[in-house]
Amino acid sequence: LAALTAAAEDCASRGDAAGVAFARCIEDSAPFPNFLLPRPMFDEALRNASCRLPGASSAMRRHSVGVSSESNCSLEDRKLDVEVFREHPPVALIKSFASNAACARLLEAAGGFENLSDAVAKGAAGGFYRRSSSKNLANQVLEADETLRSLRYQMFKVTGELTRYKLNWTSPEPLNIAAYRKPGDEYRPHCDGRCGGDRHRPGERVATSILYCQVPAEGGHTTFTMDSLKIGPDQGDMLVFGYLIGQTMARQEAEHSACPVLAGGKWIATQWYAEEAEDQV
Repeated sequence: LAALTAAAEDCASRGDAAGVAFARCIEDSAPFPNFLLPRPMFDEALRNASCRLPGASSAMRRHSVGVSSESNCSLEDRKLDVEVFREHPPVALIKSFASNAACARLLEAAGGFENLSDAVAKGAAGGFYRRSSSKNLANQVLEADETLRSLRYQMFKVTGELTRYKLNWTSPEPLNIAAYRKPGDEYRPHCDGRCGGDRHRPGERVATSILYCQVPAEGGHTTFTMDSLKIGPDQGDMLVFGYLIGQTMARQEAEHSACPVLAGGKWIATQWYAEEAEDQV
């Protein structure tokens, strides 16, 4: 890990070592043959090295996006700042997306932290693959609450606009509430959809949005394993990323993780999006 951390620090300081080139730079710089570590273990070690790097990544560009307050667009749009970290597949952070009141309503609908179930699993390199607690909010619960219905619609519209994917709104997946409340809580490298680089299948999952309702005092960043990306959101921000490039599913560009929480707590609301099936177009 010390060798990988040193290589990661060196590669992160290079202006030309971005994207997949970041991982390739580390593979070339690490003082041992890459084949000595199985791929999952190398990815975990690379991610751990990225988590230990100081600070967070800077956006490559910024712009604004309009957000309708209600699904019928009866209220005036608000303009929110967007930080773009990667174009293909897209990674973008929308600043101040949700209010404290909207986040509080989400947690209330989930029954509070005490009603979240432990989500613990072992990883390929030993230790815990995921340590958190979570609960899915059923669609009928969200649809019955005007605040939550409007919030999720806004999440859907912004995600579709920033990824430029045709997303399925008619039968969405449940919204997931996840809490990382203890030091060391984390989610190691994983993909939310298929990430083998093969042709995408109509109707499959292609994008994710993560609403950060609480951010920790230290740690808890979101990283993309094969990138020099380390996202440090503020409370109320929403991260949007896709894993479809043209007609092909992304490879390890879509692999991401939640760094260990070091101080304070973190809780998020995650929505996964499927592509609109051809018979719905």
